[in-house]
Amino acid sequence: MDPLDVEDVPFEERLDDFYGPSVSLARLKEHPSVATPADLLLRALEPPPIKIRHIPLLDLLRPAYRRLASVVDEVLGDHHPDAVRNRGEGQGGA
Repeated sequence: MDPLDVEDVPFEERLDDFYGPSVSLARLKEHPSVATPADLLLRALEPPPIKIRHIPLLDLLRPAYRRLASVVDEVLGDHHPDAVRNRGEGQGGA
């Protein structure tokens, strides 16, 4: 038997199950939110060899990233993490 010899089913006959998920949707669960450090991106990437007034760029950016994270926490409080993404909707944004 040839393993490449498969039955050719017309697409019209597969419309009901063509886009079906491979697992039951009941098995899909949202992952719990995990707190990540505000400067994780700065830690993960190779630091650029740029200095501003003899101060490495990374040393200048790290406090700004941490301040930004604290401001977001203050603004959102106990809101859902998706609130940041949906914040600008309906305000004429792209």
